[in-house]
Amino acid sequence: MTEPVRVAAPFAANAKQNELAEAWHDPASRVVLADGAIRSGKTAAAARLLLETAVEHPSVYLVSRMSYRELEDSTKRAFLTGDSTTAPLIPPELIAEYRATDNLVRLHSGSTILFRSLDQPAKLLGLSLGAALVDQAEELDGGSDGEYVLDTILGRLNAPGPRKVLLICNPAGLTHWIFRRCVSERTRESGVARVHFRLVDNAANLPPDFVRSMLGTATTNPVFFKTYVEGTWGSFSGMAYTEFDQSVHVVEPFPLPDHWLRFESMDHGAASPTAWLAWATDEDGNCVVFDEHYEAGRLVSEHAAEVKRRRAAGWQRRENGQLRAHYCFADPSIGASHGLQTQWGRPASVLTEYREHGVDWLRFANNDRVAGYSRLLELIHVVPQRIAPRWAQVPAHAGGSQRLFIFRNCVHVIEQLKSAPVASEGPDAGKAVDAKWEGEHGHAHAALRYGAMSRPAPSAEPVQDDDYRSYRMRQLIEAHEKGERPSPYTVNV
Repeated sequence: MTEPVRVAAPFAANAKQNELAEAWHDPASRVVLADGAIRSGKTAAAARLLLETAVEHPSVYLVSRMSYRELEDSTKRAFLTGDSTTAPLIPPELIAEYRATDNLVRLHSGSTILFRSLDQPAKLLGLSLGAALVDQAEELDGGSDGEYVLDTILGRLNAPGPRKVLLICNPAGLTHWIFRRCVSERTRESGVARVHFRLVDNAANLPPDFVRSMLGTATTNPVFFKTYVEGTWGSFSGMAYTEFDQSVHVVEPFPLPDHWLRFESMDHGAASPTAWLAWATDEDGNCVVFDEHYEAGRLVSEHAAEVKRRRAAGWQRRENGQLRAHYCFADPSIGASHGLQTQWGRPASVLTEYREHGVDWLRFANNDRVAGYSRLLELIHVVPQRIAPRWAQVPAHAGGSQRLFIFRNCVHVIEQLKSAPVASEGPDAGKAVDAKWEGEHGHAHAALRYGAMSRPAPSAEPVQDDDYRSYRMRQLIEAHEKGERPSPYTVNV
């Protein structure tokens, strides 16, 4: 019986690298994610695991990265030649043949390692793989195109071997499919194992002055520190809302006072998600997003039924025991007819469809993306010395208060505020959230800016008058004498 080939590891594995090895060898895992900080040892550990597997289980193995140039300049180079500080990840004595024109390496064990870019995933369809490694997986498209690449690779795992995928990545936004499928405990798929790396996990293998310099960015460059030293998802260069802090802006749900004004905002999608937000304002003009409906692939009738259910269950406020109507601010595009007509020959639209299913009160929102971004920045900004509302659990170190608060159950709003990138090119560069990102991943964000642009008024203090009708009549008379229109938020009598 032939003894297995054993090659000494080029490094002493740290605790996190050993944790990754356990996840890789766990029969229950099909996708293993090594994510986190730079220089944390995740790439070396993942590459070593793939190599050991290729030595022990002859098969075909894929090493890949998004673009061909980055594959050649970085990933393939690390495997075959290393750099000035690290040895090759594939020891030369294991290589039986290297064919540069075919981008493959044959090992003495009988395995073949293919180096491939992922910019044309259709080229993967003819492969039969024992396992695969994807380097810098966050470079893949954050939406359906990127998911298609992973699913394509998973569909090619039909050769001898562990039949698993190793994903190596730095953190990205919370709307990236990797976060949803592999990171978030709320949505992580079964069969996915995640090992998170921080720079300090590998400090023993790094120059001390380099470690000190990187740790020093905690005060000099907090976004860099969170992303590349701590490996925190949702922190990245180009964040639109750098001041958004979950410990400050997100509050635990609480019963809303009956007299608080309510309104809604909505961004409709057909195949893409429809986002519907419920808002309230307190007596000082603080805005609270207290609930969300967020679903994709539903009919208007289904969204309408859910919205009506939520309105009756608490989205609407009550006055004298009666549910009170309010506005819902929506993207003006819901009014476009696109040549459609009702059965009576009048122009039809998404707005028509919602009204036919019993959802009214829709008003066209201000869809100015630049103004909407500016407005949200103002609402999120913590104003020094501003007194926080009594109902908010604002940390003492905040030193002031903002005007926008979000209930913890509004998970999509929170994730998208943490993930929204500011536009980096075009006429809106630096002045609005990236339009392409919002169209693909930011429907709750779009609904949020529609609501913010409605500039809601503060709620009135609850009336103590014993004769409410007399009080209300005086309000109406005063408004009439001033030539004003009665507030839509006050009850009719």
